[in-house]
Amino acid sequence: MKKRFIVPFIVATIVFSIGYAVVGHKISRLEQLRRENNVFYKDRDLTKDGVDEEIEPLNNDELLFLLAGIDHSNLSDTLILCKVNFKTGEIDLLSIPRDSRVYVNGALDKINHAHGKGGIELTLKTIQDFLDLKVDYYVRADFKAVKAIVDAIGGVKLDVKRDMHYKDTTKGKELFINIKKGEQVLDGDKALEFLRFRRYRDGDVERVQAQQQFMEEFIKQTLQIKNITKWMDILETYYSYVDTNIPISEITKGLKMALKWDKENIHVNTIPGVGRYIGDISYYIVDEEGTRDMVLGIFKDYLFSELD
Repeated sequence: MKKRFIVPFIVATIVFSIGYAVVGHKISRLEQLRRENNVFYKDRDLTKDGVDEEIEPLNNDELLFLLAGIDHSNLSDTLILCKVNFKTGEIDLLSIPRDSRVYVNGALDKINHAHGKGGIELTLKTIQDFLDLKVDYYVRADFKAVKAIVDAIGGVKLDVKRDMHYKDTTKGKELFINIKKGEQVLDGDKALEFLRFRRYRDGDVERVQAQQQFMEEFIKQTLQIKNITKWMDILETYYSYVDTNIPISEITKGLKMALKWDKENIHVNTIPGVGRYIGDISYYIVDEEGTRDMVLGIFKDYLFSELD
């Protein structure tokens, strides 16, 4: 399941980033749309010319970046470290559970709170401190992009595995979820309901599986030939809700590699640990030794201790 989800997701990220970096410079309307409407634009640390300060990659044959999905509360609902080797075609992915209890701005907190407190800069710093990794690049996407793109392509056909019902009338946090079990076409609103549902017996483990199921179908259906005519709408959505600082030169390398993608070269891992309550708050308690071994095995060349 994970590999089937990750391949199209990464391909779509690279394709959309190409659109952002290349098409945007040719279509002034989209560039203006980004400046006026992009939910992340004012949060960017840009140069005086309004562009990213380009950072040289550590290895010309590889790229390490953080993929962050941002929810309605400005928290990072999804965090995945992605290492792409353009020469060998190998892709290593490390998922970081959103409830991981780590130091955020000097205090123990859930890692997904970093974005709400300090945007993508604090998120990157938190991950760098947590894993001792030099991570300079990122791709972040607001979940509203999912709703807009789903509506643009006429919905996503999905076999929902269980009934989903939830109601929260708390002011400012209102949430109403009502989805029946079975095969159906989810529109944008229902897609967000599906992704935001959390009442699973196995907690976030089962939620991640459901999100993977949805994203696999979402990306596959978005990239269908019949939706080519809707790509301008999709690009407009991308310019409004997706942000990256990856240089165009690196994105181009990824696009070339994507044309000869092999799912067997995708290696998926998750930070080891266990769910546990501390007081009345649920956390993911990281297995520090297991995490250190995993990071050393996957990202050794990016460890600060190895770079010194």
